[in-house]
Amino acid sequence: VHPLMPPLAGNLKALADTPATAELTNLFCWTMTRDFTASDTVTLKDIHEKSAKNMARLIAELEVTKGGKILGTVIPERRLYRGFEQPFAEVAVLPGLGDEIFAVLLGLTEDGGASVKVNVNPLVNWIWIGGTILSLAPLLVLRWRRRESNRDKE
Repeated sequence: VHPLMPPLAGNLKALADTPATAELTNLFCWTMTRDFTASDTVTLKDIHEKSAKNMARLIAELEVTKGGKILGTVIPERRLYRGFEQPFAEVAVLPGLGDEIFAVLLGLTEDGGASVKVNVNPLVNWIWIGGTILSLAPLLVLRWRRRESNRDKE
């Protein structure tokens, strides 16, 4: 038990008594920009607490699957720093060219469950790819024009 998170310690003990692979549909609240389909699942694999000299962390490990295929694992955290009363959320991201999945650990519930917010943002990386192309294209055009003007001088 870490002195920074006394209320979490009791809930963590209660959560340890629940099955390790409990489905999120029973334990979690959902918010997303794309609806989950019947083939999308998020499974709670583990939740534990770690402490250091300057902070205490509550860490959840979530496995994301689509159509029975494992897409990856996200590990969101809830941090409480010494000297601050407000806990901070560390967002976990599962990147992809199609859907990008964000998970935020909101905390533990009174009944020993975990509260997680999961967002599925479609095509986010394509915005970054398009922005990069639009930023680099003028540089390539300027370089091409410089070569053309050097050829004309020769």
